[in-house]
Amino acid sequence: MIISIVKKLLVWFYDLMMRISFNRKIGKIYRSLSERKKIGPDLIADHNSLWAGIGSKPNPHWLKTYVTINGITDPRYITEYDYYAVVEPKLNNRTLSEAYSDKNGYHRLIDNTLLPKIYLRNIEGVFYDQQYSKVSEGNEMNRIKHEYEKVIVKKALETGGGRNVVLFESVDKKWMDSAENELTKEYLDRHFEKHYIVQEYIEQHPYYKQFNESSVNTVRVFTYRSVTNNEVVPVQIVLRIGKPG
Repeated sequence: MIISIVKKLLVWFYDLMMRISFNRKIGKIYRSLSERKKIGPDLIADHNSLWAGIGSKPNPHWLKTYVTINGITDPRYITEYDYYAVVEPKLNNRTLSEAYSDKNGYHRLIDNTLLPKIYLRNIEGVFYDQQYSKVSEGNEMNRIKHEYEKVIVKKALETGGGRNVVLFESVDKKWMDSAENELTKEYLDRHFEKHYIVQEYIEQHPYYKQFNESSVNTVRVFTYRSVTNNEVVPVQIVLRIGKPG
């Protein structure tokens, strides 16, 4: 009984913190707009009525910001909070996503010609090459040090938003990052422990590089699989641009 109550309180608190965080985010964006399109009360009423079906009273700043930026007046805009906290969990079983979040599994699932080359991968503390054959970490590190000018080291798990991703460049036959850390087994053990990859540094197409040269800017395609006939419908395409550095 007590454990159940504590769990509910934790879920409620996490939900509250997430809502506050998203509201602060949109409030900051809304205040930064040089001009704000006037939104009539009928549109706000239709917006609130639509999302009342999921038990939400949306923060109007989302609607006002969307309409101001793209000029399309429509009550169907959804707040980021409602999308991530309510709608997405209804359409996706998040427990299944863990199986697809491990970057060490991508070369088994995706056409390898579409992916960066893997020079070295660590799975549960054991070293493998791109083809998942066991290798000696020391031999592989020495080999690729003499072949490549830049490498990317990243955790195979929990790297969203650029977290745990480090660029190393060759300097006097040593790989150094921007903080002058040398890429060694000791460094990897200390900062990455296990479950990581050493991979090819890719050069972006000039079109994508113009938005931010220091990040890999990507096009994300959002799809919806119908709950009635399983048809996969493209919903929207979003250009994601990383922050400098």
